[in-house]
Amino acid sequence: MGNHLPLYLNYRSGKYHRNMEITRILTSHDIGKIIREKRKELGYTQAEFAKKVGTGTRFISDLENGKPTVQFDKTIHVLSMVAVNLYAKER
Repeated sequence: MGNHLPLYLNYRSGKYHRNMEITRILTSHDIGKIIREKRKELGYTQAEFAKKVGTGTRFISDLENGKPTVQFDKTIHVLSMVAVNLYAKER
């Protein structure tokens, strides 16, 4: 029995942001995909988005591409800036 806890992201989807979707996160690529979708939904380039959330463009690129060594605290900050909550749930 492993000590790994699954991570879940709760984010708004749909035209009017009324439906909440829970996504199980298995890899850093899963988080990157959600960030990319949210950025594009908001209509920002990576550079515009980086400026809006207070990070560098390289960080946003690395995050969206699933680089496993991105800073976790910055990742949580970016998620919060696009109204995404991160949860850990015991299995």
